Amino acid sequence: MGKEAFILSHDRIHSFIDGNVTSLTRTIVEQPVDAEFGYRELDKVRVHQETGSVVAGFGPHVVDLDPIYVNDSVLIPELRLSQEQVFAWFISVKFTGRFPKVKTIANPELVKRHAKRRNMELIEVVQPYLIKGHFDENGIEGVIEREEAFDINKAAYERAGVLLDTPGSIIGISPETTRRRTGGVHRGVSTVGRLLDPEKHPNAAYLPIYLDGAHALRVPSAKGFRQATNLTSPLRIKIGHLITGAELDEMRRDFAWRDPAMRGFTRADAMMMHLLNRPLSPWMRGQDPRGVYAWDNIRDLGLEATMREYYETHPEERPEEYDKASHELGPGVLL
Repeated sequence: MGKEAFILSHDRIHSFIDGNVTSLTRTIVEQPVDAEFGYRELDKVRVHQETGSVVAGFGPHVVDLDPIYVNDSVLIPELRLSQEQVFAWFISVKFTGRFPKVKTIANPELVKRHAKRRNMELIEVVQPYLIKGHFDENGIEGVIEREEAFDINKAAYERAGVLLDTPGSIIGISPETTRRRTGGVHRGVSTVGRLLDPEKHPNAAYLPIYLDGAHALRVPSAKGFRQATNLTSPLRIKIGHLITGAELDEMRRDFAWRDPAMRGFTRADAMMMHLLNRPLSPWMRGQDPRGVYAWDNIRDLGLEATMREYYETHPEERPEEYDKASHELGPGVLL
């Protein structure tokens, strides 16, 4: 593929990736993992696979480089120790062609063919905005009946449950679904937290995989999105710390939303916080790339408790605005 700049229109992107996925990943991925730390972490994952399963969460999600393709450079060669291991991918029904009325830029046949070549099982799920009565951020109503969506998602989690209880299995997900027009991160879909329920799946662990630089593959304009993709934009795949469901639940208790309308801080929120625990590149000037998870939106309850304890023993150092701010925020709202 060389060093030429490939700028592709939307209707050609998936066809291009399907035919050039091996050379593509070699070109835009500087390393399969991030230096020494990544390899040490993958060693820990391999040990975990002997008795447990792995939920690999990719993000931030960018439609032009769907993580279903990025796994070729990480999960399959690094973590799939044998063909007997099941590698599955949680994929939206809009990419499988089950519902023709659902618009998508992807060619379902290309997606299925790619999965078959990689011996990858596709687990279909229906995202909330695809369900009738729900609207996406453009105000477009979903087209899938609620009852049918429920049946599809129920079957998906039942199949995932079998895999999560099978040592060596790997399930790939995009907990965030996609990026906002502003370039910020969406809130994680709460139902994906079921995959890391420590009571139901005690041997499952979460591995965050951060796509550093993915934001530059498709840069939004003032009107929303630019209709072209630069596949030579530098991209590094960074492996995070493997974490259990029980540890995610401990993490979620340390945070709360400042806006009570956001309700509880879920396990999926903890998964996103764990993924985003690193410096992030802004997608648009003046926008916080953490999006929903910007620190202006979140209370760190552990830090607040530490500050209260400190100021109780050092009242002379307590700022005047501290009491007022603490009183206005009130206690954290947790599930």
